[in-house]
Amino acid sequence: IEIPMCNSVIAADLPLDADNYDYVINIDNSMTDNEIINKLTYYLENEDEYEKKRELGLEFSSKYFQEKYGQNLLNPV
Repeated sequence: IEIPMCNSVIAADLPLDADNYDYVINIDNSMTDNEIINKLTYYLENEDEYEKKRELGLEFSSKYFQEKYGQNLLNPV
């Protein structure tokens, strides 16, 4: 949450239960070094695509604030 909340984009592997991580540039251990480099270069060279990820992350993280954390702590799902 912290990275998209800071209006930044993260490149990482996705959790096994990934269902709403459209804001992450997905890289993982199954990829070769060149595949990772190419994917990161793509987003650095294609500002519109990078901005889409950034905006999705900011939208996603806007649902998380201190009150919500408190509610989740007191009323776990």
